[in-house]
Amino acid sequence: MSFVISLGAYLVVHFILAYTKFGRRIYSVGSNPAAAYLSGISVIKTKYYAFLFSGFFVGIGSMVLLSRIGAAQPSTGSGIELKAIGAVVIGGTPLSGGKGRIIGTLLGVLLMGIISNALNMMRVNPYYQQVTFGLLIIASLAMSIFSSYKGHARSGKSTKKAIE
Repeated sequence: MSFVISLGAYLVVHFILAYTKFGRRIYSVGSNPAAAYLSGISVIKTKYYAFLFSGFFVGIGSMVLLSRIGAAQPSTGSGIELKAIGAVVIGGTPLSGGKGRIIGTLLGVLLMGIISNALNMMRVNPYYQQVTFGLLIIASLAMSIFSSYKGHARSGKSTKKAIE
């Protein structure tokens, strides 16, 4: 059932980001808030609604997790944020914002799930699993920076700006 709920959430977010004015505003504000403001977008309102939707989906995720483990503890979700950020970064979304697609995040989540499951089946210590996820995030960020640097070098722009 949790897979169906997750798939439904992905489809809703994909529709919002790809086919609505609000989705375009999110990308615009994430990419360059000053330019978004100058183009007439209410940056504060867009951020407010983005956090509102984020909180809504956190609530859904929390209920799914609660239904799976059957108990509520304040520390239940500690450590999940590394996997969440990792899945988004591995999916191709830069930490600088304004780019990325929900399908990339979905693929990142699937890859992180496969790696997590494989490490659990191999009985790898949970601390080493955290290190593995951290190294995977660093490698993904390095590839993102390298591809950004390479793209700027090809376009004839200053390579010094690509690193900044």
